[in-house]
Amino acid sequence: MLSLSQHPVSKRVRRNAEILKYVQDDAVRELAFEYGKKYHMKKSVIKNTHHDDVKVKRGISGFGLFAKREFARGEQIIEYRGDRISEKEGDRRGNLYIMNVSPRVNIDGSPRWNIARYANHSCKPNAEAVDYSGRVYIVAKRRISEGEEVTYNYGKDYFDKIIFPKGCRCVRCDELRR
Repeated sequence: MLSLSQHPVSKRVRRNAEILKYVQDDAVRELAFEYGKKYHMKKSVIKNTHHDDVKVKRGISGFGLFAKREFARGEQIIEYRGDRISEKEGDRRGNLYIMNVSPRVNIDGSPRWNIARYANHSCKPNAEAVDYSGRVYIVAKRRISEGEEVTYNYGKDYFDKIIFPKGCRCVRCDELRR
């Protein structure tokens, strides 16, 4: 593995944190992150570099995650990232962006650099959250067109406690109300 000083983009990384958008290799990105911590670079600059296929913008139910290109069925869209915390710590924090990975581990997806948190709930979703070895990915359930909002079902517990009392605002439920 190359050290950051041996990597050809290292001079640009030192000069400007924005250059990290050109870094494609995860190992190098992690090295750049460690270098960035040393020189007080923003964490968000480093974490957002791999989200070029989706963008956050206003949707029917507030902010949403939208495809910037077409996704095929089964294709990974984005990883749900954040602090890995215990279930007890997740209950203590009590925010809306905590995703349960296992009985002992949760992911706190509340940091704004985790743009996967903007994928909204839908009763008829086009994607799903999938656990691969403790990492959660949003994966397309069907073909998703460019410009289409990425949605997945948040699950029965979340729906019953959070969404149902306020009323579901997904496209399917909005059409049923009309």
